[in-house]
Amino acid sequence: MKIRELLSHLWWQGVAAIVGVFALIAAIMALLPDDPPPAPPPSVEVRNNSITGDNNQCNAQGEDIRLSCVLPAAPIRFGDVSIAWPYSSYYVFAGNATALPTPPPYGKEDRANHCDKWADWLASTPGMYAIGPGVEVGMTSSETEVVAITRIEPKVFERKPLPADHTVIRCQFGSGGDAGFIASVDTRRLSTKVEDYSTGKQFSIPPGSLYLSGQESASGQIKFRSEPRFLYEGALEITAKINGVEKKITLGEPDRPLRWITDEEETAPWRPEDEHGWDMNTRAWKRGHQVFQG
Repeated sequence: MKIRELLSHLWWQGVAAIVGVFALIAAIMALLPDDPPPAPPPSVEVRNNSITGDNNQCNAQGEDIRLSCVLPAAPIRFGDVSIAWPYSSYYVFAGNATALPTPPPYGKEDRANHCDKWADWLASTPGMYAIGPGVEVGMTSSETEVVAITRIEPKVFERKPLPADHTVIRCQFGSGGDAGFIASVDTRRLSTKVEDYSTGKQFSIPPGSLYLSGQESASGQIKFRSEPRFLYEGALEITAKINGVEKKITLGEPDRPLRWITDEEETAPWRPEDEHGWDMNTRAWKRGHQVFQG
């Protein structure tokens, strides 16, 4: 009995020792710090204009470096050259007044100036030629841009003498706006001379050019200088450079040409009483018509 009791006591003591060892190991493990989490992979984040990572503006050397940079906003660019279909205060109809077509209607508020209301009709009506028209030109550039007009070329499709039986009409009463520059295109010599009213300079294109640099804008007109008392049909081509990139702008085509007659003194000997205007009351053309008569 005593031997069995002794063995029993020894077995339980062994079990207790083993349990104690495991308890000690568990306590030691609990005291050890957790393994650190793995480092995140390098990343690039774009939020508005804030960029995290490596880029052309911000550079870093080393491992697992997080770099934040704020880049300047990209410049806004709006440089351009534009031209608008020309119209004039006076037109020549290559025919008798009795053959004048009926123009589009306009309101009483436009009696003093209805050329713009008639613009499409005048441009598309055969036999109607603008007297000394001005092609409106606009130029714009932003702070980082360079805009230039390097060439202005007329293209003549047809030229014929002004017939003896012709009619002068008027659709604007009063003066027009002021132009920043006038480019006179000579269709006889194929040359262009510019008078820049902002600088007082006069020059030819080419070799000169109309030039903008930085945040600027300019507007002006292109005027035709052609053989007096001849009717012309043709087009106008402008060569521009916007930030070094060439751009061609053409106004007029064979099936829809520009029509004009130069307004040099020897071309326009008409008297005011010979001009015809549209009478809104009678809805008819009237010789010597004044704007506030109807």
